[in-house]
Amino acid sequence: MIASTKVLLISFQNMTYIRSDDSTGKYVHLCMPVFARNIFLLLGFLAFTCGASAQGNKKFSDEEYNFLYYFQEYQEVEFSEPKLAKIYADSCLYWARKTKKDAMIGMAFQCKGWYEESKSSFKPALDYYYKSLSYMKKANNEQGIADAYGNLANAYYFLGDLTKCLEMQLLSLEYYEKILAGNPTGDKKQEALSGRSIAIHNIGDLYLEIGLFQQADDYLYESMAFDLEYGSEKDLAISYTTLGKMYKAWDRPDSAEFYFQKAIEIEEFEEQLDDYSSALLEYATLRGGGLSQQRRTKMALEALENARFMGKADSEVEALIKISDYFFDQLSTDSLSTMLREAYTILQREDLQDLAPDYFRMYSRYNSRLGDFEQAYFALDNYLELKMVADERRHTQDVIAGGIRYKLQAQFEQDSLQQVNKFATERNAYLEDISEIQNIVYLSVIGFILLIASLIYYVTSNRRKNRMNAVLMERNQLVQAQKDIVEEHNKSISDSINYARRLQSALLPTPQQINKFLPDSFLFFLPKDVVSGDFYWFENQGDWCFLAVADCTGHGVPGAMVSVVCSNALNRSVKEFALKRPKDILDKTRELVLDAFAKSTEEVADGMDISLLAIHIEKKKVIFSGAHNGLWLIREADKMKEVPDEVRTKEGKKHVLLEWKGDKQPIGRFETMKPFQECEIQLEDNDQLYLMSDGYADQFGGPKGKKFKYVALKELLLENADQSMEQQKEQLSNTYYDWIKDNEQIDDVCVLGFRL
Repeated sequence: MIASTKVLLISFQNMTYIRSDDSTGKYVHLCMPVFARNIFLLLGFLAFTCGASAQGNKKFSDEEYNFLYYFQEYQEVEFSEPKLAKIYADSCLYWARKTKKDAMIGMAFQCKGWYEESKSSFKPALDYYYKSLSYMKKANNEQGIADAYGNLANAYYFLGDLTKCLEMQLLSLEYYEKILAGNPTGDKKQEALSGRSIAIHNIGDLYLEIGLFQQADDYLYESMAFDLEYGSEKDLAISYTTLGKMYKAWDRPDSAEFYFQKAIEIEEFEEQLDDYSSALLEYATLRGGGLSQQRRTKMALEALENARFMGKADSEVEALIKISDYFFDQLSTDSLSTMLREAYTILQREDLQDLAPDYFRMYSRYNSRLGDFEQAYFALDNYLELKMVADERRHTQDVIAGGIRYKLQAQFEQDSLQQVNKFATERNAYLEDISEIQNIVYLSVIGFILLIASLIYYVTSNRRKNRMNAVLMERNQLVQAQKDIVEEHNKSISDSINYARRLQSALLPTPQQINKFLPDSFLFFLPKDVVSGDFYWFENQGDWCFLAVADCTGHGVPGAMVSVVCSNALNRSVKEFALKRPKDILDKTRELVLDAFAKSTEEVADGMDISLLAIHIEKKKVIFSGAHNGLWLIREADKMKEVPDEVRTKEGKKHVLLEWKGDKQPIGRFETMKPFQECEIQLEDNDQLYLMSDGYADQFGGPKGKKFKYVALKELLLENADQSMEQQKEQLSNTYYDWIKDNEQIDDVCVLGFRL
């Protein structure tokens, strides 16, 4: 029986989708097909029990045969006949209890859980899965334990608890690893390898869903490696498709196109019509790929026809909307009208709420093309209302992703600390043993003749030293190996955290880069959201350092996207075009930003306000140019000289604040764009310079809920001008939090100061 199950196990093991029973036709990651799942567990259990029976030369009892009969019958009617499925599930549990075998009772509770899950009753399903886990542990059935954890992961996924979902999936993977660590052979090894691949793929899918692309990339590549070595061509095609979708969502079109091509080139993939059509549609609507227009059109229409052939409402609506969106300018008005009308009919009939926002967005765009702005406004209003709900879900996923990252880091740090303490305790105990042995040796040589005693002491000590050195070397190697593991895991966690803020990591220089040239400086940077529209920028070219604080249009994700374009333009202006003068840098940056946004089919008015300094540290000279944002300089009053008319001043007790205004035009599209101006400033000893965005001064707070304003910020800096830069930062932080209190932060905050 074990040999006969091998082909079935391999054929079902690597499938990674399950169709839900909520009538939406939505496909959900993290699950095997229900039929395949049941077959896999049943055959795995039969292999386990039959192996045990063969050793004892026993046959199945009547109770066991009845249990297996109802278990097999349940899988046939799980979705087609719900009432009969419940009867079979209850019968499974009844006969399993009759057998008094923990593994069979565990399988029966899994069956009950599947039934509840098929009704979308995920909390009762969760209870049954925990009971199944308990019985599998009593039976010491590692395969059953791993499967139970996988079922728990599915239930937690549908309940929206992605943290517990990831925890259960990792436990499932841990048990598969444990099985493989025992060096199994034959079918048991193949089952464990297949289960491990599924767990790895599911973890990758989960990371992909919550937007942790780097972690998803790691796990999906590992799953693909298994498919290359053990899996079928169809399994490999599914892995290629998933990687293509990941890179498409990650905005890496070249990599996405590579994997879509590899998936579609596999001939056997066409037999899996659903996955094959998904790959066709995603590839056809990939922006930036190298496909010809004719090839794109053919692939898109083939995907649409396949969806209709399969009768999958959600796939058909998704194809209609994506084709309308991508080929909007090429399609005639009649074609667009027909496609959108079909999409709306199916959308209403099947109640596909997840696809409603995309439909209303396309419908608004279509009516704008017709000139029916009343209908366009109606559709846009519906789109915005539904988009708010979708944005809230994405925000929830961001929070969950942050929680997962924090939990992983905290757990790793705790494990690392425990490991270090364990080795320290063992080392101390070892040293105590060495000391005790040494005392015994010393006492044993007393009374011997000096020469003989010296010789014995020398020989004994030499041997002991060599033995101790060998043991210590082994211990040191073990400690070093553990240290390497700790460092590797620390780097992995650090990469995970940094990657969640990948936009900021790509934009912002490290504190070490700034402190190397400006050691007496501070940065008060407080994004409103996870990512920021404000950013600071630093570059060194020869004797000159370039320093900027910029405020891009918006904040959060939109602001961060603009900041990517603007930061890249600054880098290109200095590195690629070798510009040195701030005004020339801003002129070129504006040109590059406008060129980047000019590629859009819609007019984009986004850009940034910026203060830019070129600093010659040895000559104590700066050159300033700005777009809306200015430069503040605080100088000791007794060193003040004649001040130009365009420079505004504010006096303090011992210091004077000088303010240079930037040009009244942004880096971006503007009605009257002129070349930017610049001014050269010779610095005095102890001069303090400040660059900032408007977030600090515009923050609402205080007893009357008003803005903080620039006047108050100037007074705050003048009052603390005698303090160190680090103390000034602390004063800025304390004042800000005292001011805002329970009010909501309205914008990103960035204040950068330094003293030469």
